[in-house]
Amino acid sequence: MKEALDGIVRKEALGFTFVHNLLLEYMTYADDVEKQVNIPPLHAGFSVLSDFCTVNNPRWEMAETLQEHVAHIAHTREGAKAAVYVMWNSSAKGRKAILKQIKPFLDKLLTEEYAHLLLLAIFDCVDDTKLVSKVPLPPPRHITLTLMSLFNVG
Repeated sequence: MKEALDGIVRKEALGFTFVHNLLLEYMTYADDVEKQVNIPPLHAGFSVLSDFCTVNNPRWEMAETLQEHVAHIAHTREGAKAAVYVMWNSSAKGRKAILKQIKPFLDKLLTEEYAHLLLLAIFDCVDDTKLVSKVPLPPPRHITLTLMSLFNVG
């Protein structure tokens, strides 16, 4: 299934809802982390395991593939949930790239029905407060007024 999804991402056919469903299903049910650790013989009384560990994590691999497309899939319920999985399974460098990529789309993400899940995931998993402060979020009062006018409340 990963090969099929990689082809879809390469062709940039991510605008379809069924593709968002496929991405969510893959990110939800992909095999858990499989670790293979080869311990080298001890030399000089110590060994460095980090050089000999290989990690095969399908969620991480798909998250790396989808990093530049997160803003484009976050507008449906399933796409927003898949985007949350991408945030959770990306490296710190990947999360930084996602934040840079979604900057032009912040106003749209704030007013969409499901995209707020992605913004909550950003606050949940990005531990670099200086980086998050660089994301130009409007003040909370503006967000509240925008949402109230959008949903005809108040």
